[in-house]
Amino acid sequence: SDLNRIGLRLVGTESTRDAVGAVIRFEADGRQRTLWCLAGHGYLTNNEPVLRAGIGNASQAENVTVTWQDGSVDEIGALDANSEYLIVQGDNEAFETQTFCYRDHSLAGTGLEGISFVVTAFMWFAKQTAR
Repeated sequence: SDLNRIGLRLVGTESTRDAVGAVIRFEADGRQRTLWCLAGHGYLTNNEPVLRAGIGNASQAENVTVTWQDGSVDEIGALDANSEYLIVQGDNEAFETQTFCYRDHSLAGTGLEGISFVVTAFMWFAKQTAR
């Protein structure tokens, strides 16, 4: 698909580490969106820690905010589409961890048109060690 998406991984510092109960709100493609970080771990089950949302033709998710379980709010701002981000409670910013490219049209006619590429762009942990 040529439509865009975004992935968000939350890590709590004052709230639970897995951010269960946190709420992410943003705008994309003219629509308000809400994502909830839920629990669901159990015998032979697990929720993926990355919350993913399709954002249509929007090039960004705008006005991204995270309301944590303890009531604190991080205002992140705009995030580019087709990337995955790490949001750590209290940092008020998102760290890009992966960029998703779903189609490389330069490969047209090679039989590789539908291959997904994942490129690691930045790791939050690297920034923490550089502090």
